[in-house]
Amino acid sequence: MRKKGEKERKLCRRICGITAILVVVALVAGSIGFKMLQEEDYVGVSDFVPPSLKADVTGEDENLYVSDMEKGGAEPKEYQVKAVTYPEPVDIWEDEDWEPNGAYLKNLKSFYTNTLQKMLMNEKGESVVCSPVNLYLCMAMLTEMTNGETQKQLLEALGQKSVIDVRKQSQKIWHCLYEDNDISKCVLGNSLWLNENIGFEQNVLEILANNYYASTYQGEMGSEDFDKTIQKWVNSMTGDALEEQTDGIKTQPDMAALLYSTAYFYDQWATTFRKELTKEGKFYNRNGSESICDFMKQTKSSEYIYHTEDFFVTSLSFEHGKEMYLFLPKQGVSVEEILQKDMKEILHICSGAQKEEEDAEWAEVTIKLPKFEITTSKYDLIPVLQQMGVEDLFKVESADFTKLLGEAADEAY
Repeated sequence: MRKKGEKERKLCRRICGITAILVVVALVAGSIGFKMLQEEDYVGVSDFVPPSLKADVTGEDENLYVSDMEKGGAEPKEYQVKAVTYPEPVDIWEDEDWEPNGAYLKNLKSFYTNTLQKMLMNEKGESVVCSPVNLYLCMAMLTEMTNGETQKQLLEALGQKSVIDVRKQSQKIWHCLYEDNDISKCVLGNSLWLNENIGFEQNVLEILANNYYASTYQGEMGSEDFDKTIQKWVNSMTGDALEEQTDGIKTQPDMAALLYSTAYFYDQWATTFRKELTKEGKFYNRNGSESICDFMKQTKSSEYIYHTEDFFVTSLSFEHGKEMYLFLPKQGVSVEEILQKDMKEILHICSGAQKEEEDAEWAEVTIKLPKFEITTSKYDLIPVLQQMGVEDLFKVESADFTKLLGEAADEAY
């Protein structure tokens, strides 16, 4: 029985690591908003930056959770409706209550397959940075705000049967990823911004705070001061790395609400790259051209490597157990082919579900990584959600936000 439990924990750790892996190269400062009079939704993707976040309990209610940005007074206090503070990190490997269950992990892999294929294989052929875990959390929070067919479409896209299931598993995955110490940080931040002219159901705000660690603010939509408050929140949650992108955040007077989700990851390599081994080299671009850049280099005498007909894969470990997986297409195989054909296999490998003694090899591996900077100004996720069957959310005549708005629903629509 003990051996079986250890195996299940390892599998859980690996699958939870899928989200961590993707967060390594992705930061989403995404938002979903809906207007009172006409349809208008925003979902964006921005560049990755290490965070510098600290959080501790403040206030009288220990069930509420508040970020350092709020504690530091980056926005006028009158905008704050529901303050939240992050809890102490949980060791999910020691506390079984926080482990995601098997059904959720299975659905998570399916959700990632659908979203990653649709997001990464864009028509323009551009490289894209994305964080599926943020999209999942946004959609999960929306199930708490919606009713009827709108909610049903969201649940089906998430692969869950009920809002309760989504709520429990979203909280567990938040804890699976959450890390905040001097060496490693992995923080998922959420917030809801409300129009001051419309009433909202307080119980929904409580649920968002206690289960998704989402803070809530209410103010004058369309005002410069409220726009700057939102910008400050995003900048604070991203270590001021998104100032260029956040300058474009503008609300409109007829907006009812905006929902933001951010992800941050910062860690140190378990085995560091030695500075003296960094050398210039050729990087071959997608169009066949060459670029000269610095390559970090590391050779491991005994390292895990896995390969299929289409690609090789190995991983780099971080100080606190998370991993970054590196996939190298074999000669004559394009990235698009791998995304189209092998996404399930990619997630299978990242989950650690394969039997290493059968599918993996131990070998001397030399890793050369080009030094790079990731910047993505904006990526429209609405078509992605629509392809997943989420349609009513983006139609004024069909979107059902009565769970959040309550009696104010008639005013909003």
